[in-house]
Amino acid sequence: MGLLRVAVAVAVVVAVAVAVAVAVVGAVVGAVVGAVAGAVAGAVATTLLLIILTWQQGDIQTAITLSFFYLLLPLCNALLDHISLSVSRQLSRHIINRKAWQTMLWHLLLDFGLAISFLLILVILLPIATNALNQLAGFLPSHRLAKLRLKCQK
Repeated sequence: MGLLRVAVAVAVVVAVAVAVAVAVVGAVVGAVVGAVAGAVAGAVATTLLLIILTWQQGDIQTAITLSFFYLLLPLCNALLDHISLSVSRQLSRHIINRKAWQTMLWHLLLDFGLAISFLLILVILLPIATNALNQLAGFLPSHRLAKLRLKCQK
């Protein structure tokens, strides 16, 4: 009977310790996630407010430039990052069920190649988008919104 009481007491102590640990970790993770989400939401709200205010004051060039550099380009970057991460996760899930090292190596090389491809897409997209913004600037009173010119030499 005494051994049973000790076992129950140990089980209760362990259960309470695990519950407290999970609660503390959950609170810390929740606080960090909440702080990051709040910071991002605040930054987006501030940027949108700044864009709206500059647009209302008639400074269309600044509003478009802010929209481009603080909204459009980060969204493109986030989209390509999300696609790259999804591909990496899918390849990782496929690797888990494989035992042959050749298959694992092939998947890792494919993942690396695709990651480089997404990076190159972003590198190509940035100057093209900036050039498109400059073309848009041709319809506005000023010549250039962004001071980037693409030079192709043959």
